[in-house]
Amino acid sequence: MIQKNNFLLLAFLLLLCGDKALGQTVADKILAIVGDKIILQSEIEVLFIQAKSTNPATPASYRCDLLQQKMLEKMLITQALRDSLQISEGEVESNLDRRIRYFVSMLGSKEKFEAYYKKSIEEMKDQFRDEIRDGLLAQQMQSTIAGSVKCAPVEVKNYFNALPLDSLPMFGASAELVEIARIPKVSSLQDSLALAKCKDLRLKLLNGSDFALLAKLNSQDPGSAKNGGDLGEMERGVLVPEFESVAFVLRDNELSEPVKTDFGYHLIQTLKNLGNRIKVRHILIKPEITTDDAIDCINQLDSIKKEIIKKTILFEDAVQKYSDESNSKSMNGILTDLQTGQIKYELSSMDADLRKAVDAGQIGDITDPLVYSQPNGDNAFRIVLIKNKTPEHRANLINDYQRIQEVASQDKQQKAMQNWVKDSKVKYYIWVDDEYKSCETLQQWF
Repeated sequence: MIQKNNFLLLAFLLLLCGDKALGQTVADKILAIVGDKIILQSEIEVLFIQAKSTNPATPASYRCDLLQQKMLEKMLITQALRDSLQISEGEVESNLDRRIRYFVSMLGSKEKFEAYYKKSIEEMKDQFRDEIRDGLLAQQMQSTIAGSVKCAPVEVKNYFNALPLDSLPMFGASAELVEIARIPKVSSLQDSLALAKCKDLRLKLLNGSDFALLAKLNSQDPGSAKNGGDLGEMERGVLVPEFESVAFVLRDNELSEPVKTDFGYHLIQTLKNLGNRIKVRHILIKPEITTDDAIDCINQLDSIKKEIIKKTILFEDAVQKYSDESNSKSMNGILTDLQTGQIKYELSSMDADLRKAVDAGQIGDITDPLVYSQPNGDNAFRIVLIKNKTPEHRANLINDYQRIQEVASQDKQQKAMQNWVKDSKVKYYIWVDDEYKSCETLQQWF
């Protein structure tokens, strides 16, 4: 089945490749028609070149798969319009902004982006707004058809039992882990020093210093500092509340007072206020975490571990009493694999310190305090209980039920989509160029 967001990816890969990927103008022709929508050879070629750049071994026959995906997309879009499905302009703009920011970051700056494509960001957004809207419509229609299709336990078992033994994948060693995390607290002295530096930078800006230069030299937001603090256009609801509450009330080019968030102190300049969207830049100054702050965390975790070993407190109770990590705390301390989202955390996905401790530990062990990196890049510390360990193994229903259920559900969703195409294609005019009529993946359309 076409993966979630695949339509959006296919549509926006045109932005990544465009004429640059083709290298020269392709003699265009129509390869397929679904209803009143056409699919051009140039669309398929751009996507094929992108696939080839990612995997040089991509066979020429992959064009058949791309054409199949585009035909399904066109049918879904048309059906979505017939069913009066709606996509808000805010959702379209949010997707456009997110993808533009991604490509700007790849090229290094807004200026390099615009120079490379020889168009302004607004012109690029205008060019691809319809494609993004169509992709969102197709995704919504696909979700309506197959999004709720799931497999019951008996279906999962039957699916697994029907798989040839030699086709079952090998899964790496994994563990089920529970953490108690402590995040170093900033001292009042370091907080005051950060605020003072922020105020000093604000004074320099008011006296005419260049914002972009000061951001590059001083901002501790690695994602935006290299771009002169520029965050691009942001929709309401994306930024942290403290930042947003100030940024959305600033007038065009107005500079804020220092604004405190969990990340540190910000100087915010809203370049353009568009109501529910803003074009904004900032300088972030983070209070320094000292060695003493880190040692305090380690000592606290050592004390908590001793309490648990002495059985004066249960590990799960200590999670709720002591842990600073809100995400895992809401799940009673359970750590999930960031790559799979599952509670079976593969050792290959762990950071080096955690992997070494889990690999050496036994079920029921509690690790010594370990350092780890938070999403904002700052260090924090944790002790980890090893609840279970599973060695490398071939897939089976006992250890891998959740994974197998997901694959079985995807297979069932794919069949639901195939059945929908079979039942719906009679309602549409379908035409495919003779060159592609031998494609095995397109036979369902004829």
